Amino acid sequence: MNILVLHNNNLPNYLLQSKEITNIVITSVSVKLPETDVQDFDTFISDFLSYQNKCNPLCQFDMIVLPYNTTDNDLEYTGLRIAAHLRLTREWNCMSTPILFLGPDTIQEINQFSELGCIINSFNVFISSKNKQEEIIDMMKWIKDNTKTIVNIDDSPEYKDFLKRMKSLSAPANYTTHHSLANEWAIMRWNDMMTNPVKLSDNDFTKMLYYKYLRASYGDSQDLAESKKNNNNIEKIGDFELGKKLALIDDEWEKGWARILEHIAKSSGFKFTFCPIKKKWDKNSLIRNVRLFIDDNYQDTDCFLLDLRLHDDDFKESENEKANLTGFDIMNYIKIKNKAIPVVVFSASNKIWNLQHVTANKTKGAVGYILKETPESALKARESFNLYKDFRRIVKTSFRLSDLKKVVDKQTKLKKIYQNIISIDEFVNLILLDKGANNNSFIKACLLNLMTFLEEYLKERYFLKKNEKTSIIQLYKTEGDYLGDVTCHVSVWFEDNQIKETNYTINRERCRKPFTELIGKDLGVILPSLYIVYNKSVEVVNDYFVPIRNARNEIAHTSNDINVTFDQLYDFYFKIIVPIIEQDYKK
Repeated sequence: MNILVLHNNNLPNYLLQSKEITNIVITSVSVKLPETDVQDFDTFISDFLSYQNKCNPLCQFDMIVLPYNTTDNDLEYTGLRIAAHLRLTREWNCMSTPILFLGPDTIQEINQFSELGCIINSFNVFISSKNKQEEIIDMMKWIKDNTKTIVNIDDSPEYKDFLKRMKSLSAPANYTTHHSLANEWAIMRWNDMMTNPVKLSDNDFTKMLYYKYLRASYGDSQDLAESKKNNNNIEKIGDFELGKKLALIDDEWEKGWARILEHIAKSSGFKFTFCPIKKKWDKNSLIRNVRLFIDDNYQDTDCFLLDLRLHDDDFKESENEKANLTGFDIMNYIKIKNKAIPVVVFSASNKIWNLQHVTANKTKGAVGYILKETPESALKARESFNLYKDFRRIVKTSFRLSDLKKVVDKQTKLKKIYQNIISIDEFVNLILLDKGANNNSFIKACLLNLMTFLEEYLKERYFLKKNEKTSIIQLYKTEGDYLGDVTCHVSVWFEDNQIKETNYTINRERCRKPFTELIGKDLGVILPSLYIVYNKSVEVVNDYFVPIRNARNEIAHTSNDINVTFDQLYDFYFKIIVPIIEQDYKK
């Protein structure tokens, strides 16, 4: 029988050295610790036992012997805390290994001074106040013969009963709000889902006993492992064009969010940055520094991931009052910079009033809301994966929508030279309302907005006129200036009322069909203007104008969906409309 003895030189002498006694192999390890706070102790003992496990796997021991305490303060009962770490750390594979406590303390004394006294009454835990070698050796043998090996420990009633007893374990006392605790749980949960988990921080909170308890209680480890098999390489959330960038604004960035999101960004091929918020900042300083971060990053950022509660003062807000969270101030500041910059709320607050406030003004609000899992939500693994998949979906949507911010920037510049371009703002608002759903009704409305603008703009400036002597159709400015011949130079090839191809040439033999038959129709002024006035190439007209015009014609004659994407509408705006305005109003 192999026995591991952990001590602070406060056990009988025959247990303080590694040796063999009557077929019992004793491995004795000193765990002398100074008096310290709980978090430091948890980190130390977790690292200590992890190291021991690497050198000599803990699961190979048939029993672990402990004193009630391993520090000089007898009331700390750190031996109980070590036992709890052994029970709650799955990686060590000794969750049901028998534990024997040796010492004079009574159960009443232990329960009076330690919240972990519940361990004494849990499965496979034994106590003895005896010191004699023969009596302890006999007890060890009895324990070995009378304890059973528990298969499927997670599903066993013994382990479930142990976890119920552990509910008395207190949350970390160093947190002034539930916010940090919820964030750490969500971070741990996300990291557990990763195919290749990351080191969260130099002071890894997952080493703390409370989080080990949460993981054992709600971690759903078997389902989590199965879900990971079905979601291989979950870090990669899509293939993105080079240059896409995600920016995190979260006061808990240092706990692990920054590292996890950076890991996801590297796996997926996009850029990542974060605002290094400091806990010592007062609320005004925080807002000022976050705004400076936005000023430096908004132009090349395709999605801001924003926590709502960025300062401790945010937790004083009453649910019955109008929300005045720091995150809303930051969101408004981003939208003032460019209303089309995608903002995704990233919060542990699932209160309806927050959700309503975020989504109330859909043109200025968030693209989506990603809920950080909390311990009390006690989600199953599949539900946790669904939350993470929501994150993947919303980020991909945001990256698609981010192209719209280029339209907004361009619109801002064009309004300075041509005020009537403001009519295209409706195009922007419609896409913001769509929020990446690609609803065909929104696409149709956007297309009509752009085409109507182009038609009205060109027809206001140009007209066609037949030369009475030659019967040649010619293009003129509304002021009367002759611009060029149209007949036999601009041609269109139709099939089933759809444009198959347009052409512009001075070589009459290449023209499939004279343009003279299109006088008075929607193409009458538009095509000659694009070719003759704005020098658009045949390729540009056929690639960027023709599909949109055909869809415009289809909308007029049928209620069917059209085969046009927002990306095509962006191209139409930048390849057709913008160059026209800039040419006409260049300085």
